[in-house]
Amino acid sequence: MTQPTSTGGCACGGVRYLIATQPRNVANCHCEPCRRITGHFMAATAAPTSAVTLSSDTTLRWYDSALV
Repeated sequence: MTQPTSTGGCACGGVRYLIATQPRNVANCHCEPCRRITGHFMAATAAPTSAVTLSSDTTLRWYDSALV
């Protein structure tokens, strides 16, 4: 893997990631599903899955919005 251009994670530190490419520009979404998930508008970016590595995932859980 090449040198990461971005790193980040959740506030508790249980999930951390490295991105080995430049992520796309941040997009802001104000749609109803995004506002329900986040409690406000959502700011999101993207990178190819192959460029993302989880360095810590001890608290990672998947959320299925179809169950709500």
